[in-house]
Amino acid sequence: EKGKGYNPKRGAKVIAWARDFLDRSAPLANGSWSSASGIKIVDGTVQIALDGAWTALAHPAQFAGFGGEASAPS
Repeated sequence: EKGKGYNPKRGAKVIAWARDFLDRSAPLANGSWSSASGIKIVDGTVQIALDGAWTALAHPAQFAGFGGEASAPS
């Protein structure tokens, strides 16, 4: 549904597509990107918040780097 302004339904579909893409291309050690609620960098590794716990990438070598602060990478 294209329009002039932001469309929440379309936005939700884009986010769902992106999270599915991440599940296939950069899977997590535990859980799914669809449940991810935050990201931080700890000792040079990416940590992903899932339902009150933290997980990492299933293949840590996929992490190439980050910009910004380790506590709030961009």
